[in-house]
Amino acid sequence: CAYIGFKGHHVHVQTNGSMSEVRAAILANVAEISISVHFEFTNIEKLVRNVIAILGEPNHGLEIKMMIDNTEESQTAAMALKERLQSVPNIEAARVIMTPLRDPMTNELKTYEPDVRGL
Repeated sequence: CAYIGFKGHHVHVQTNGSMSEVRAAILANVAEISISVHFEFTNIEKLVRNVIAILGEPNHGLEIKMMIDNTEESQTAAMALKERLQSVPNIEAARVIMTPLRDPMTNELKTYEPDVRGL
């Protein structure tokens, strides 16, 4: 990513935010980062530490997109993360988006199947 950025190209990285804090900080210096948060699979405290690491660096942009499935648990987790992010320094520099999880073919609201959610 650093080499591509050095050559003058725009670098955009889509991630689930599970990388190490060190890698997140390094990446923030060379790329725009989009974190797709699926609450069924996300360690929230690790994600928050990575957001802090990213926003602590001169960065090219950060987007945090919360993918909210059609369950009360997911909606509650999204509101809790939104509240938790308010205490992150420089959070106003990030785009924080809460979006319903939709089926890509029908655009209907989607809920993860029980086996995916670990139930």
